[in-house]
Amino acid sequence: MASVVVVGTQWGDEGKGKIVDLLTRYADYVVRFQGGNNAGHTLVVDGKQYIFHIIPSGVLYPDKTCVIGNGVIIDPGVLLKEMAELAGRGITVAPKQLLISGNAHLIMPYHQRLDQAREASLTREKKIGTTGRGIGPCYMDKVGRAGMKVGDLLDPALFHDKLQAAVEEMNFVLTRQFGAEPVDYAAIAGQTARQHHTGPQVLAQAFDTLEAKNALVVIDGSDEGLVFSSPGGAGAAGRLSAMLRFPFS
Repeated sequence: MASVVVVGTQWGDEGKGKIVDLLTRYADYVVRFQGGNNAGHTLVVDGKQYIFHIIPSGVLYPDKTCVIGNGVIIDPGVLLKEMAELAGRGITVAPKQLLISGNAHLIMPYHQRLDQAREASLTREKKIGTTGRGIGPCYMDKVGRAGMKVGDLLDPALFHDKLQAAVEEMNFVLTRQFGAEPVDYAAIAGQTARQHHTGPQVLAQAFDTLEAKNALVVIDGSDEGLVFSSPGGAGAAGRLSAMLRFPFS
């Protein structure tokens, strides 16, 4: 089983999405293995423009299976909005067409608040230019084994226990270190519940991953200190035996 991994070497804006789209016709699976919604892939297919931030572009092809791997961090609101926009253009994302790793981490509202508060606290020459979308803080929680995972949504009691602990810790940092407003546990829990109800095929009921078939194994690797904070090396994708699986060896 041959695989092809597309990795950019200029830290973005190299046209990776277009390359993946060209290769998709030969693939069984199109897998996104890292990153968040701080950037996007713009494609023009049959004269129509599509912009993707989370969902792999292979979703435009109904005979392909798209996978969001555990190195990706997911903002549920962005994911559901992207699905709704596709539906509005006549493209329905079927549960079996989009598989999400249970170990993919969720970007929570407090990640965005911390991202913005930390950037605002820096002097002009020390600002790193973060998008404020919570990418860095979410990866910090992932590495620190304190993050919220997609799989946690399958166990409401566990999810709320972890959420309450995370909110308490984050509010301590927000208020004591940065003098920012705290986040509200009930508001976040309610927002998550609404998203869960809106997109059950993605966030819970039809939860499925290639990990169940022992095919999805990702070893994360990243460069520290850089603004995108995500595992960007090919090593993270190299273990994905289903990554753009080609019919030839």
